[in-house]
Amino acid sequence: MLGKLFYIAIVLGLVFNLLGDVSVYQQNSVETETGNWVKKSYEVIQLIDEAKIKVLESQASKFLAPGLKESFVALGKVLQDIPNQTQRVARLEALNKGQLTAPKNNPALQIISEMSLAEQRLLEDRLESDRMSNSRASAQILTTNIIDLSLLLIIIAFFVYERKMSTKMQGALTSALAHVESVNQSLLRNMSKKDSKFKMAVHDLKNPIGSIRGFAELLQDEMGHSLSTIEMVQIIKRISNNTLTLVESVLKTEEEEDDLNKKEIVKVTSVLKETCLFLEPIARGKRQTIQIEGDVEEFPYLASKQKIQDIFYNILSNALKYSPPSSVVLVSVGTDDQNYFIQIRDQGPGFTKDDFTKMFLPGARLSARPSGGESSSGIGLYSVKNAVESLSAEVDIRNNKDRGACVTVKFPRSADAVIIAATSVTTQFHTEILID
Repeated sequence: MLGKLFYIAIVLGLVFNLLGDVSVYQQNSVETETGNWVKKSYEVIQLIDEAKIKVLESQASKFLAPGLKESFVALGKVLQDIPNQTQRVARLEALNKGQLTAPKNNPALQIISEMSLAEQRLLEDRLESDRMSNSRASAQILTTNIIDLSLLLIIIAFFVYERKMSTKMQGALTSALAHVESVNQSLLRNMSKKDSKFKMAVHDLKNPIGSIRGFAELLQDEMGHSLSTIEMVQIIKRISNNTLTLVESVLKTEEEEDDLNKKEIVKVTSVLKETCLFLEPIARGKRQTIQIEGDVEEFPYLASKQKIQDIFYNILSNALKYSPPSSVVLVSVGTDDQNYFIQIRDQGPGFTKDDFTKMFLPGARLSARPSGGESSSGIGLYSVKNAVESLSAEVDIRNNKDRGACVTVKFPRSADAVIIAATSVTTQFHTEILID
């Protein structure tokens, strides 16, 4: 709508400019024509005066003055386009000598006086007509200028308004683009988070599925094994439940996942023993042993059982994966003034200095290679990091003095540790190499 008004204003401005130009042209034409009339009137008056002087000379001398007839002819030529004056000239030329030289009531002087008065009235009428024409043209030019100025102001106001609206629209567009970019970044973060969670879930599924397969193999050959068939079936059932929970966590929304990982009072040592039991078939495949050292103290912690079990699964399965066949993975539970701690030591190659700088990055490839040809996705320690972050716990990874790696998970044991675990999200990671 505003665009149409803008173009209409431009068209009107051009039209009124054209009208103003026409008025100026007409005024110039009138002035030129008036100038010609004034020039011609001056010539006529001059010829009339000359003719009048010659008539007076003839009257005084009683004879026709030289050039009198020629003056009448010249006057007729100048006035030939004015009928009344042409008739008067004809009357002058028709006068005889006695009439031209008469001392009193001279007909020639009367005719010449009539001609002079007629020319004066004609000139005055012409000048009045010119004055009125000039007045109309001036008024028209003034009106045109006022309209042009108004249209110019409208156009300027339109441009100012358009500039303001353009700036406002640009600001709105910038804001909209920023919002779209924010939404896009949020979607990318959510997708990345979902992708990471999916990768971790797939990684973590390998251990329980391997355990199920191992226990299934034990059921085929249960003779000579310390666990009864009923116990192995119960273990397979628990592993299957844990696996289903892990699969559900991938399919749930964040709110549903929070409900799924709802914190409760967990007996951490019992979860550790259960995880060691779940991984026993995997250890047997490489003739490895998971050994829990000494008497272990049970301690409670406010957390998600699934997350604690994920931590132990990943640390223990890494220890088994990178340790040589027939080796021992040592597990111990201890306390100090501030923490309960779970310590897992293996006999693998340990970590290099470069490994310590990237071990918690998703998909990081470390220097060690699985001793039994197992696959490695680089997700295990990243999964441990994410799980520990949600428990206000602390993980400490070091190399043993002789050989292998030592991973320690510390749980705060202060009187209000349960509250701290529920509300705090601070996690510290210590990665260093022990020096003899």
